[in-house]
Amino acid sequence: MSDARPWYETFFDERYVAFYPALARRPVAVEEAHFVAGALALEPGARVLDLGCGTGRHSIGLALEGFQVTGLDLSPALLERARSTASARGVEVTWLERDMRDLEDLGPFDACVSLYTAFGFLGDAEDQEVLRQVKAALRPGGAFLLDLTNFLGYLRRFPPEVWREDDRAVLCERNSYDAATGVLVTRRTCYYKDGGRMDLPESRVRAYLPHEVQAMLHRAGLRVEQVLGALADVPFSWADSPNQVYLCRRAG
Repeated sequence: MSDARPWYETFFDERYVAFYPALARRPVAVEEAHFVAGALALEPGARVLDLGCGTGRHSIGLALEGFQVTGLDLSPALLERARSTASARGVEVTWLERDMRDLEDLGPFDACVSLYTAFGFLGDAEDQEVLRQVKAALRPGGAFLLDLTNFLGYLRRFPPEVWREDDRAVLCERNSYDAATGVLVTRRTCYYKDGGRMDLPESRVRAYLPHEVQAMLHRAGLRVEQVLGALADVPFSWADSPNQVYLCRRAG
């Protein structure tokens, strides 16, 4: 019997970690967290919500900066890794296993961040609801940073297949893009060298373009103050930037 749950509820489990073993080796994102803190002009001790925090690299980095951080994610497997890393680094983070559409009892936060394209999984209407909830969870004048892949540039170089090999397996990502819906579909398979095979659930990410993101933020009551091309002080270029990073404030 097939699993009828949405793809994002079953995708980010131990199979995902096995497909991307480098996740376990990636260091805490200290430099990027420092940049985020400066870009949002966060005051010492600010309350920060990391939405879709995954393994907690940025949550922990922000906690090391001295902020009161809540890391929210739907994946128990990734949150368990986040807790372990936070304990090893000696920092306190509040970890919540929760849907990002369910924020109403959590605020007010001084800032919210959504990093590494942890947005665009739910469909247009529900993604818009996430932004509405973000606005409601922020204090008046609170900051929001939304970091997404720059799909305008990415789709120019769109690879239909990506193959790589490590000491365990050959791994393949097969991509397709539905221009009518703006959804990027990826199927991932791990071919183990001992003859085994592992298939991940098909992922379906809405490849939002800059004009769509800005319209959604505006509808949610989040005022865009600056658009950057990475988690660094670099301008956005639709053709060349790897990311589209929106620095916003709650309007009203």
